Amino acid sequence: MMLFRGAVALAAVVHVLFFWLEAVRWRQPKVHRGVFRVETQELADRLAPFMLNQGVYNLMLAAGAGLGAALATSAAWGGAAVAIGGFSAACMVGAALTLLFSAPGMIRGVILQGGPPTAALVGLWLAMG
Repeated sequence: MMLFRGAVALAAVVHVLFFWLEAVRWRQPKVHRGVFRVETQELADRLAPFMLNQGVYNLMLAAGAGLGAALATSAAWGGAAVAIGGFSAACMVGAALTLLFSAPGMIRGVILQGGPPTAALVGLWLAMG
């Protein structure tokens, strides 16, 4: 359960970072150009409402993953940790796979987005086996 707890906590931190980039710093050229490859300020401004939504979505996933990690420290709440943290991790992996197939050139983003939650699910599987 230690691998699950550590990896799902890392996934939560990564998704808080995504929130910060997408919802708070989106309009800065270093972010929209450098990270997300959106070349013009005009397009970044038009995409801003969608990126805010995406950022908040990532923050909610982070909350679920963080809660799962916190609950995994207690034997009494282990089932809730598995349900909440495992579901959040599975959603994150699904999003990473979507990125992989829709934008294969963004492999670093796929690894950053999907690596920690995949490790969490492997840790969960090992703990249950």
